[in-house]
Amino acid sequence: MKSIQPALFRSLPRGLRHAIVRTRFSLDEKRLQNVEVKVADTEAELEASSRLLHEMYVRRGISEPHPSGLRVTPHLVLPTTATIVGLDAGKVVGTAALIQDGPLGLPMDAIYGAELARLRAEGRRMLEVGALCMGPEYRRTGLVYLFYKLMLHFGREQLMMDDAVCAVHPDAEDVYCAALGFERMGPIRQYPGLKKQAVAVALRLNMREVSERFFRRFARWPRTVKNPRWFFEEATFPQLRLPKDALFMERRLLAVLRAAGRLGEAHPESFANLSPAHESYLWRTVPTLRRILAKSRPDLCVAANM
Repeated sequence: MKSIQPALFRSLPRGLRHAIVRTRFSLDEKRLQNVEVKVADTEAELEASSRLLHEMYVRRGISEPHPSGLRVTPHLVLPTTATIVGLDAGKVVGTAALIQDGPLGLPMDAIYGAELARLRAEGRRMLEVGALCMGPEYRRTGLVYLFYKLMLHFGREQLMMDDAVCAVHPDAEDVYCAALGFERMGPIRQYPGLKKQAVAVALRLNMREVSERFFRRFARWPRTVKNPRWFFEEATFPQLRLPKDALFMERRLLAVLRAAGRLGEAHPESFANLSPAHESYLWRTVPTLRRILAKSRPDLCVAANM
């Protein structure tokens, strides 16, 4: 929303804001014709994703630079986390993470624990969309919308999730709501571990109802990229590479575990202040991190051998 001051734009009625946002949807098909959007399944793709994330977080001023040039968190190395990458001639030019809820919780629990607890109490299966960034040369090309499309279909149809949740900067809220039908589920709060300008608002997408909502709202709209129903539910794009089989997450496991070990070695401090329960969970599920975890919790080694 660069042509309208954010404060002025947010003062407009919600429906008008969303209508303005949708007029700006576009897909630079020529620029993206050689870009492949897929779920990462190699060590190289996962490491390059971490490197791009670090670069963009530092560039945006929300994170301090790390000597490794990588950004690593415990959630990002879990086997249940699916990392989406955009590849141009093999180079990672965009990334996002689909983090499934589990014993480690979700990153959003740090500031939106109560809101997420209500969804868990209803038996909802959730994933968090996080660590989203596009390389500077791919901003405003529409690449991010291809990421959204893969997230929706992979999360809903292959991971069998009920809800997608995310914590985004307030300036991005209307894009998520206008494009995919996210709705606010929590107020604006400060995100811990990042700089002061890293504020966030919590959003939720009911993936089981979104198709019906798209139909009711956009069924009569022209079949263009500005129509969310056509774009997300009907259109096909050769750039998208959705996994074809139910065992995809298991087949990529070895690459994920190897990458987790390499990234953990570069960022041991990311695993230094976990709760005992979370350390124990990582010990069991990510064996390539055991040498790192054992430095802070020798008792894990003893317990594992009992």
